[in-house]
Amino acid sequence: MKKQLLVPLVVIMLSGNIFAQSKSKSNISSHFANSIADKIVFEAGNEALKLTSGSFSSLSNCKPYLAWRNMGDEKWVQDFAGKIEKSKISENETRLTFQLGAVSANITVKQLEGNVLEFSGNITNQSRKTIELARFHYLHGNAENGNTSFIGNDIYSFKLIRKTDSLVAPRIRFEKFWKGMGPDYPMLSNPIHDDANWAVSPDFGVFAPALNQPGWFIGFTGPGTAYGEVGFKTLESPSPFFAGVLLDNIILEPDSSRILEKCIVYTGDWQDGMAYWIKKTAKELKPLPVSAPLTGYC
Repeated sequence: MKKQLLVPLVVIMLSGNIFAQSKSKSNISSHFANSIADKIVFEAGNEALKLTSGSFSSLSNCKPYLAWRNMGDEKWVQDFAGKIEKSKISENETRLTFQLGAVSANITVKQLEGNVLEFSGNITNQSRKTIELARFHYLHGNAENGNTSFIGNDIYSFKLIRKTDSLVAPRIRFEKFWKGMGPDYPMLSNPIHDDANWAVSPDFGVFAPALNQPGWFIGFTGPGTAYGEVGFKTLESPSPFFAGVLLDNIILEPDSSRILEKCIVYTGDWQDGMAYWIKKTAKELKPLPVSAPLTGYC
């Protein structure tokens, strides 16, 4: 299923009473009166990545990650990038190249605004065998602030999840959610969805101390051929997190490549971040215009 369908749903959610705030002249919520938007500093070492932004907690020890297996195998292989090679494309763009098991990967990190980064990339199967893909993470690391919580649509319910919460595996919660309404709707097995204490949210997620405080916003924008996912693991310190693309058993033949979904990383008022993300997603996906604004609840 292409993710174009998510755009109007997000707009409807934003127009609901959770986000019904006064609007400034720029038509962006001014909910967080004391919000700041410090510049994101992106650091790429030989083995890990780090994002810092003023007074916000850093996202540290981040490594690209891939879950994959040879066609016909049952067990998933989980690989983290080893040596990361960095090259400068321009003043605001950096290219990262690295190996993940049978796959070579290229990531471009672009500074769109002082407080906004964009990640994009592609992967290529360099082995002689056909492989099956589960997920690719641009960032898989630690949210350093001990007070950080996670905000997102965890199993279709917008909520705040604290790092002290105990959670059953996402696949169990997903299937229980649908079973409660009658149908059996199995979720594909993969290494994250089968692990306990992972909170996951499709296409966006927020790391902040509370609903009414600023923090890090991450959202996937396009091209719309796969879903993004943002995750946060509870009951560990520092708290593991990821920002990745669900590849849902996609087959990659030898020497073939796949373009990955882009995502933005935004710091400051995360409602402003959602507004920025929606506009960026609309620009990527070019949805058909509607005669009147979308309103209501979902």
